[in-house]
Amino acid sequence: MLRLTTLAILLLPTTPQPGSDEAAAAPILEAVLRAELPSGIDMPQTQRPCVVTAIGAAALDGMRRYRQRRAGRPDGAIPGGAWEVWPRRDGRGIQLLPEREAQALDSVEAQILQHPQPRRAVRDVRPEWLPNSYRLCSAGRRTRRVEVSAPAMIGDVAFVEVEFACPLCGHGVRYALRRTGREWKVVALSTAWVS
Repeated sequence: MLRLTTLAILLLPTTPQPGSDEAAAAPILEAVLRAELPSGIDMPQTQRPCVVTAIGAAALDGMRRYRQRRAGRPDGAIPGGAWEVWPRRDGRGIQLLPEREAQALDSVEAQILQHPQPRRAVRDVRPEWLPNSYRLCSAGRRTRRVEVSAPAMIGDVAFVEVEFACPLCGHGVRYALRRTGREWKVVALSTAWVS
C-alpha cells in the first residue's frame, strides 16, 4: 500500500489548486482539526484550547516565510522537518514516513511553494468542524489556542499548517492529507517549530 501512495503522489498535476470555495476546503480543515484536537481526552473544559475563528494565514505561508529567511544562508540547507506517520500508533512512539514517501510529499510541497500564494477559499473556521467540547475564540486572546492556515492542495494531496499557542509555550505542525474517494485523511505530519 505504501508504494501505491507514493505513486499516486508522484502522478499528480503540477499546478496548485487553492480550492475554489469553502466546500473544497472544509473537509480538509475538518480532518486536520479532528487530528489536532482529540476528542474523548480527560481534560477539564477550561484547559482545552480554543480554536481561533479567523484563518489568518495563506496556504503554507509559514513555510514560505521560513524558506525566505533561510535563502542565501551559507549552509544553503532548508530543512522542513521529518514527516511522521499519522495516525500515531499507541505504544510505538514516533515512526518516520518511509524516505520515498517523505520525498514525494516534499516534492509536492515544493511545487506549491514555487507558485504565487493562492487566495484563501475559506476565511473562518466553522463550529461544526470541531470535535465535541471545543470552542471558537478570537485571535489575540491570551489563552491556549489553535490556529489553522488555509489548505494548499495539488490533486489529491493537501497541506495545512497548525499552530498551538499558550502564554508560555507553543508548537507549529504541517499536516499532509490525502483524498481517498470523497474523504480527506491525515497521512503524515511534520513539526515545524517548538517553543
